[in-house]
Amino acid sequence: MLVIEECPNPSSDYYIIPLLENKNKNYNRIFLKDFEMFSINHQSLDLNTIVIVRYLNKKIKQWLANNRTKIEKIIYFMDDDLFDLKALRCLPKRYAWKIFKHAYIYKDWLKKK
Repeated sequence: MLVIEECPNPSSDYYIIPLLENKNKNYNRIFLKDFEMFSINHQSLDLNTIVIVRYLNKKIKQWLANNRTKIEKIIYFMDDDLFDLKALRCLPKRYAWKIFKHAYIYKDWLKKK
């Protein structure tokens, strides 16, 4: 199992990782900044399930498309209001832009998967 996340964050630390460890799942964490160096050729990686925590970007989307035949399941863990445009208006502009850039613009793509 591969957990893809922007950086260490409370969503992973309090929800995802404890759940995986409680179920004795093997996983690797990879951060967006390290994704370019990531190689799918690691024999020890289990790519049956990919967990994306909160944010997505073009590189990850392309990687998922290129490797879709090797991936059984994609789980996208997000805040429940991540796609609520009304909620974005209430956030600081920089943070709202980040959410839009890394999540909202992929809403239609995610719905198809």
